[in-house]
Amino acid sequence: MKVFEVAKQGISHGTVVQCPKNSVGVDEVRLKVDSFSLTANNVSYALAGDSLKYWDFFPATQAENGRVPVMGIATVVESRCEKVKVGEQVWGWFPMADEIIALPSDIKGSGWVDSHPKRGANAPIYRHYERLPFGFKYSHYEHALKGLFTTSWLLASWWRSETFLGAKTVYVTSASSKTALALAHALKDDDIRLVAVTSPANVEFVTSTGCYQEVLTYDDDLWLTTDSLVADFAGRIDWVDRLADTCPEKLKWASLIGATHGTPTSRGKVVPDRTQFFFAPTEFERLKNEIGGGALAMALISSLREFAAWFEPRLELTLIDALEPLVKVFDSLVNGEVAPSTLLIVQPNEQVD
Repeated sequence: MKVFEVAKQGISHGTVVQCPKNSVGVDEVRLKVDSFSLTANNVSYALAGDSLKYWDFFPATQAENGRVPVMGIATVVESRCEKVKVGEQVWGWFPMADEIIALPSDIKGSGWVDSHPKRGANAPIYRHYERLPFGFKYSHYEHALKGLFTTSWLLASWWRSETFLGAKTVYVTSASSKTALALAHALKDDDIRLVAVTSPANVEFVTSTGCYQEVLTYDDDLWLTTDSLVADFAGRIDWVDRLADTCPEKLKWASLIGATHGTPTSRGKVVPDRTQFFFAPTEFERLKNEIGGGALAMALISSLREFAAWFEPRLELTLIDALEPLVKVFDSLVNGEVAPSTLLIVQPNEQVD
């Protein structure tokens, strides 16, 4: 087994580690990782590895290293679990590796939960593997965007259920990121004004998407004139505080989702009671109880396919056919050197020795 690990105290420093190939135990399965996507979201997971327990998803053998979780597709190549057959494909969370061993539990037609003792005690949604029907295929774009789109779609759903807390404007940081654009797309039919906040280098790209009514940079002058919400994908609590400080009573809520610019903080200083991490599984469970799991799954896949079809012409697909190139690629991603229009897909088992 080969796996890509990063130094927890310097996540731009990564290496590919060769690990012993363990045998499959009773009730376990071996999953060959077919492909996974790599986005700014994964940088956020690494930056919040300790605070939000992302390092616990797939613990590394050395305490100073971490395995950054990614979302992708895998095939069952060996099984000692009666209810999971060789040849099945699943979508879910993986380390950047060529394979993993999982212990399926709570097995249903739609999927199962990995209860392997080496996995951390994360919420079941983070250990859930969706079973893909035989012959079903996600496009590269759909499977790469599925996880980040789901987070943003659920945030939009929560805000909608709260009637946007009376807000008329939403500020979106790291507005060029795919997760931010997913939120903007999810809100396109709502009566809400979207304001992008991005770096000067990404203003042209963000403007070209047509998703936002206004585009700002982080250094622009700020003044809250209407009741507003913030979706902070950048981990820029300093910017959220600066915005709130102009008129605190008008900032109705700031949802902290990512950390593309640095380690996130759980509270702001100006309106700490209205600055909170958004925990997607909570909204997922609320919606599932409200409309049912089947209806929720159908709504999500329909919206995902619409978003992927809209985004595909704006993206440049880059396929990486081994783990070794990640040493340079992940460093570039951490340092903001990957264009927002680039979609990275890693296929760790494609390279032929």
